[in-house]
Amino acid sequence: MEVSFQTADPSALAADALIVPITSDADLGASDGPFGRLDANFDGELGRLAADARFAGQAAKVLTVPTLGRMTARRLVLVGLGAAAEATPASISRAWGAAALAARDAGAKVVVSMLPPALPN
Repeated sequence: MEVSFQTADPSALAADALIVPITSDADLGASDGPFGRLDANFDGELGRLAADARFAGQAAKVLTVPTLGRMTARRLVLVGLGAAAEATPASISRAWGAAALAARDAGAKVVVSMLPPALPN
């Protein structure tokens, strides 16, 4: 396995999958947040898909969505982190493990990830 690090907007990188961390207390309807900016690429359909799947950032819950050419990544892997104030290194590790498995199961070979929110002190 090859791992590399870059400073770039992960949503602009070509990849088979883009992992997007979502906290359960995030406002998925806010257009200025990470989810809202991605949802704009889908004309609001990403938010509707998340609602239909009852995805609301629950810890380690995963929702994989094909991007159908609306982004450079072929699919989004939304992964729940639970409440931001309760996030720990272990809970983030579990979430990324679930997201990586979902990406692999969807056939992804190249995976990029957005960073999780900062951990509480």
